[in-house]
This record gives sequence, structure tokens and C-alpha cells, in this order.
Amino acid sequence: MSSESERLTIRIIKIGCLFVSVVIIETSVFPDIANLVRIDLFLGLILGMVITIPFGTASILVIVLSFLLQAFSGASMGSLPFIYLITFLGLTAAKNVVYLENIVSQIFLGGLSYILGIVLARLFTPIYVSPPFIASVLASSLLTGIATPLVVYMVRILWRQDEA
Repeated sequence: MSSESERLTIRIIKIGCLFVSVVIIETSVFPDIANLVRIDLFLGLILGMVITIPFGTASILVIVLSFLLQAFSGASMGSLPFIYLITFLGLTAAKNVVYLENIVSQIFLGGLSYILGIVLARLFTPIYVSPPFIASVLASSLLTGIATPLVVYMVRILWRQDEA
């Protein structure tokens, strides 16, 4: 194995460990805080991959990790990979228009991506939209947006850690 492929393998393993950490936090810590609010740290992981990792590697990671995330959720088959791949492609397109290194844009895009995910989930499952549901979605998107820059920072640190 060459030195470059070894570095790429180590980087992918680091992102995989961050993914496992995100899943553990989302499934064990956040449900105890509030039952109605769901913070999606995977969106921050996707945004971090859009900013830091080359497109080919990042797209494969998004597809593989979203299928793994599908295994831990009760969502209909294929809905999470579809939602997260569309989000990834949208953020990749936004990369050419918006400066994604800015924390304010990361907060905004994290919250907006959460709302987009809910709208895309509506394609797969019937969702009853009521005022409490809308309040829950807005609170969740705000908290997801606030958490996004931290996850983006962790992706950036893990991916570029071995560069000299």
C-alpha cells in the first residue's frame, strides 16, 4: 500500500469514527434532553465533507454513511440516503456561490438543510403538519444550525491532521 493510499485510509477511518460518535450522541444523549426536538449532527458532517474532502471521496462517504444511518433509523428504506445525498449535492452546488468557511453561513445552511430534509421526508411518509410540529421543526433546525460549525470544525481537523 502506498503512502498516499494509507493516508486516505486513515482519514476515512477517522471520519467513520466521527460518524459513530455522531450516531451515539444523536441516539443516546439528545433524546434525553428533549423528546420533541431532534438535532441532526449528520448534516454538519455532510457540510464538513463538502468543505474539506474532494467531491468523489465525499460523495462515496455520504452514500455509505447514510446507508449505515438508515440501519439505525425507522425510516422507510432508501429515504435517508436520498435525503442526505440531495442535501450533499445541494451544498456542493452552494459551495460555488456561498463562502462555506464562514460560521454564519454554516449555521444558516445547517438549519436550512434540516428544513429541506423534513420537506424531502414528506415525500416518503405522510406527515401531519400542525403548529406544534412546525414549532418543533423550527427549534430543531435552529439547534442543528448552531451545532453544525462544531461538527464542520471536527471534520476539518480530522481530515487535515496528518498534513504537514
